Amino acid sequence: ELAGLERIDSPKPYYGSRYTDSTRNYLAKAVDEFWYYDLGDLGYTFSAYPAGGGRSSRKTVFSPSAMGAKQQYYAFMGGDYPYCRIDREAAGGRRIAVVKDSYANAFIPWLIPHFEQIHVIDPRHYEGSLQSLVRDEGITDLLFMDYALVLGIPPYAEAIRGILQ
Repeated sequence: ELAGLERIDSPKPYYGSRYTDSTRNYLAKAVDEFWYYDLGDLGYTFSAYPAGGGRSSRKTVFSPSAMGAKQQYYAFMGGDYPYCRIDREAAGGRRIAVVKDSYANAFIPWLIPHFEQIHVIDPRHYEGSLQSLVRDEGITDLLFMDYALVLGIPPYAEAIRGILQ
């Protein structure tokens, strides 16, 4: 229930990712609110595996410092990584793999109470095989969550094909 959660508001107006990449000043009139709910201590670890190797882990999927940055959307999961994994202490047996673009970053935190493990794949950068991940990690659920028109973008569709092999 949302009533028991703390709402974290951005200290700056949010114009959207497309505005920050544009020179169209009229888009500044379409200010949006940007906020998220702190889900509290759900007993999980978020690990991000950036391109080029390495791993960073923390106890939250949120990056509050990004709330005032140019790309405020990085407040969700710290941005787009090829692969992220969320491990929750509470057992339940369900494990989900989410194949996504950046639009899914704001949704993924809501999966945490329902899964023991969440594997997050950004096909634009992931170099592994989805089939291998599903088999090796015992994935029970699979979710593709993308911007509605993204599959019409040839490089993205090719990236999806690439991880399916």
